[in-house]
Amino acid sequence: MQRGEVWARLLRDHDRINSIGYESEVFLEGFFLEEIIWAARAHPKTPVISGSFPYPWQSLSPAERKYRADIRNDIKVGELTPVENCGDVTTAEFLLEKAKEYLDQYREAEMRVHQKHPGVGGGTLRRAGKLPPYCPKASILWDDGSESTIVKIEWAHFTDDQIVDAFRKWLKSDRPKTVGKPDRRGHKRISERVKLEQLGIMRLLHRFTLKELRTACPRAWKHYNTANRRWHRDAKKARACFHSFFPFLSDEENPISWPPKR
Repeated sequence: MQRGEVWARLLRDHDRINSIGYESEVFLEGFFLEEIIWAARAHPKTPVISGSFPYPWQSLSPAERKYRADIRNDIKVGELTPVENCGDVTTAEFLLEKAKEYLDQYREAEMRVHQKHPGVGGGTLRRAGKLPPYCPKASILWDDGSESTIVKIEWAHFTDDQIVDAFRKWLKSDRPKTVGKPDRRGHKRISERVKLEQLGIMRLLHRFTLKELRTACPRAWKHYNTANRRWHRDAKKARACFHSFFPFLSDEENPISWPPKR
């Protein structure tokens, strides 16, 4: 295989792994070689990476495991806050365009009412409810799910609690329907331990049959063998978890520890 082909294949595989999101960094950072970054070791923010891939996770130093297990997200990377003052030039220009667009739409609607009622003053039409209400609005919904808008806050007439209550009402009514809410339910640690058990069972059954396991790994047999244990079912669940974590893999691509022995 030519060097260019090797590099193209490496980039293709990197992109596939990277497609699962920030979780991919736990694996990808294991490919870094210590020789490449040894000169930067004196810097306090230098990543703790030993270059020991593909050694088992438990063989890594506690410092490296702690560093690589800290999965980043958009909030950490972008240093995001729920609400902030946003007065950059680009935002200001877009807000002005949005405000003018809304104003032009209102004026067109107002003109149609006057054409329908010639000779009638604007005040009379407003009192009769003929004119559309003018609620100036300037808002931009960015592609990343954030929103920039213009608001007016009556600091001198309302308490902080009243302002917070009003903001909460606005939040419930105006939250964009096209932007999903983050899932903050999380996972209980017991569910993670169950998945690790299933992974261990899949690895054991790949090397031994249940009959062999009793004598070859008595400690594992004693640890895992319970009255409700369904060995091959748990191995299948571990495989399903593997495919859910790497959705870009085909059904034919499986963990090294698959299939189990029969």
